[in-house]
Parts: sequence; structure tokens; C-alpha cells
Amino acid sequence: MKTVIIAFKCPVWLYSLLSISAIALLGLVGIFDLMGWPLWIKWCILATVAAFAAYALLLVPSEFIVTDSDISQKTAFSKQTLRWKDIAEWQYATGPQGDYLWIKDVSGTMHYPKRWLVYGERMAKLVTILQERGVRGETRKI
Repeated sequence: MKTVIIAFKCPVWLYSLLSISAIALLGLVGIFDLMGWPLWIKWCILATVAAFAAYALLLVPSEFIVTDSDISQKTAFSKQTLRWKDIAEWQYATGPQGDYLWIKDVSGTMHYPKRWLVYGERMAKLVTILQERGVRGETRKI
């Protein structure tokens, strides 16, 4: 039985922002007829609404889970699992453009946690767990 150490899901504010944006744009479509704007603008707005809605729905099932046996990252169409014994090293860098984390496995493949799942304090918690597990790694400032 796996013991979950931490689990991160897509933040509600991100899903809400995309949904509210799609609804607001959808509200504009009715106004275009009154203003006499060309039909192609209406179709562009509808395409944008569809893209926002689809992206919001794709973010809902996203999660990043750290258990006592592995680290797994699940998105709408994929799931990556990395066992603790397969992790070779990691690097956590902070800089003016934000925080970055990569994890390298024993075969040399780099794994990058999704930025909308692991960021800020969540990333710091993950780094602390990697250090506690004794995985070789470093923290650096850029």
C-alpha cells in the first residue's frame, strides 16, 4: 500500500480564471450583432471561447503525487511515474524569471514537473522531500 506524502492538484483559481474568461467572451458574442461587426470576428471569439473551455477541462484531472515508493505526474493524456530508486539527481534554481526544478533519472532522462502543478511553496516542499530522501541535488541562484 502506497502512502501519499504530498499531492498537488491544479489550483482552483487557474481553472476558474479560464472558465470566467470563456463565459465573459461568450457574453460579447451577443453584442457583436448589435454593433454590426463582421461575422469573422464572432467566429474568432467563439474559437477562443472553445480553446479556453477545452484548456480548463484538460487541467482538471492534473495532479502531482509523491508517495513513499514513487513520484507521479498525471495530466489529461499522460501519466509519468518515477520510482525513488530511479532518481539520480535534481536541481532547483531560482532566478528573476521564477523557480525551476528538474529531476534526472538513472538513464539520464530529465523530468520537469508541470509549472501549473508544482510552483512556489509546492516546489520548496518537493525539494525538501528530495533532500530528506537523500537524493543528490543542488539549489542554486541564477
